Amino acid sequence: MSFPNTQEPSGEPGVAFNAPPLPSAPDQEARAIGNVLLAMADNPDEARAWTTSLRAELFTEHSAAFEALIRITADGRAFTFPAFVAELAAVSGMDKAAACGRAATYTDSDRAAGIAADFNEALGLLEEAHARRELMRDGLANIARAQSIEVVALKPTVSAWPDLDPGLFPLDALPAVAATAAQALADAHSLPLELAGMTALATLAAACGKGWQLSGAVIGKSNFANVFVLAGAERGVGKGSVGALVEPLTRISAEQEQHWRDNVLPELRTKANVLKRRAEAAERDASGATDHDRGAAIAKATALQQELEAALHQIETMPSLWASDITSQKLGVLLAGSLDESLLIYSPEGGAVIRVWLGRYENSGKADIDLLLSGYSCEASRVDRIGRASISLRAPSLTTLLMVQPLLVRELFGSQEARERGLLARTLAFVAPGNVVEEDGSAREPDPKAMDEWSATVGCLLRLRHDCKEPLAVRAEAGAETVFREFYNEGVRLRLGALAEVSSDLSRWRENACRVALAIHVAENPKSVVLTAETAERAVRLVRWAGLCTVRLLASGLEAKAKARADKLGNWLLRADGMLTLGTLSKKHGMDEPEVESLSRTFREMFVMEDLHNPKGGPRTKTIRLAH
Repeated sequence: MSFPNTQEPSGEPGVAFNAPPLPSAPDQEARAIGNVLLAMADNPDEARAWTTSLRAELFTEHSAAFEALIRITADGRAFTFPAFVAELAAVSGMDKAAACGRAATYTDSDRAAGIAADFNEALGLLEEAHARRELMRDGLANIARAQSIEVVALKPTVSAWPDLDPGLFPLDALPAVAATAAQALADAHSLPLELAGMTALATLAAACGKGWQLSGAVIGKSNFANVFVLAGAERGVGKGSVGALVEPLTRISAEQEQHWRDNVLPELRTKANVLKRRAEAAERDASGATDHDRGAAIAKATALQQELEAALHQIETMPSLWASDITSQKLGVLLAGSLDESLLIYSPEGGAVIRVWLGRYENSGKADIDLLLSGYSCEASRVDRIGRASISLRAPSLTTLLMVQPLLVRELFGSQEARERGLLARTLAFVAPGNVVEEDGSAREPDPKAMDEWSATVGCLLRLRHDCKEPLAVRAEAGAETVFREFYNEGVRLRLGALAEVSSDLSRWRENACRVALAIHVAENPKSVVLTAETAERAVRLVRWAGLCTVRLLASGLEAKAKARADKLGNWLLRADGMLTLGTLSKKHGMDEPEVESLSRTFREMFVMEDLHNPKGGPRTKTIRLAH
């Protein structure tokens, strides 16, 4: 089906136009919209005629964009691109800049697929998109200058990031008992191997707590085994199933908590009640005491009140090995009540934890990560609570194991504060691939022997940790120190070269390797005091894999940020007839020379930097212009 070459549409007698072929189905609506928008630049009457005919003959259900075209036609207003943008903003609820950017996507086949969901899968591809893109960009530039509309119409062309492939997850680097259990669970439930493997590693680190301490891996420093693990996984991948690897720790924690509730808590409550009555009586005695006796009476009442507060604090500090969706204040309470100020933060759906970290529940909006950072480094921390006594922690140790939707991983990696304060550098983050397979009706239970041995290992570490009064000192042999130092130097070369843009985010690779090595060592030789070079090499393989996964996540976030800045630069250049000096960009827009140079390198098909001759003499003027 197609339109005749000439036609007199309703409301526009005598207007001849060449209409495009009629799309064959509603899912090709975007093709028609794109033709209409392109026609606006040259022949508004033709664009109006197309809209009228399409409305009459094809579309009964349509997108916000086509609704905007229909409204303009019905109202008889000037049929211009700015009018369409204004109407689209009104129909969709977008602001004007976003609506203008959305309109531009109808002429760019490369971007159409990325926003298909916004239009209920109504976007098709324009057959001549590449040829038309230049025409549309020129038209939008003129409109932007005339209407002061920010146009998002520029497209990134190159990536500044090297292709650093982390490869397959190095399962064999884990202790044999952990690797076997992870493989058994992954096979039984069709889980991504890296999800099971990193869960096992984090559980080992949490079981170690502060029971073992490594020295000699880095000259002059020591570390515990705690690590931060963040796994991104889509719904249905099996985030809940890997909980079987954490279950030995959570089960033992539940047993300890129940023992405390049954045997310790009643005595604490009785003690608190007695102290409360004694403190109240002492206050009454102090208020009625003579001048001679009042000082001693007040001192006695004060001492009893302090004993009461200490007893109340004991009541609320139930010992636990792990926690889930909690605030910093509650985390401080749990750390104070734990065996050795060590705790695992674990959640198979950790979105709430991420949002707490990002400060979503804080009036200030600032990231709530002070105690988290102290818990990684085992540094003294103080937790202030409204209306309650503050909690002082000598050396808290935190291990995290959070599983979230990939969207939340990107949200955390997009937080400037989380990055600048070093949370991302501390975190071993990755996104597990989907692993959807058909069922064959066979049993889906992991090998019982593998899981029993895993449970016994975790339980053994927890018992040994409970029994030791001081951390068992483990020392890295000379060969292990060399392995860690070479890994550090490998990171330095990347930080000074291909990954200079994320240099600070690579700063803790060696430190994480030392922690992972201690966890591996303890799982295999809990009473050995020497960590070997072979153990160090396995830890390096695991951290290198996780580190490169993290780099990929950083690259994705930084490329999106660079694209947004490139769009802004393009908009400023469009309004300035295509060229600006670097001095003007710095003074008026806050974009300094290093950033401009970086954008020109990354998006070299969009921008060109030039040094222009100064006719009055003096230094040449640095400028940047649009490439086309």
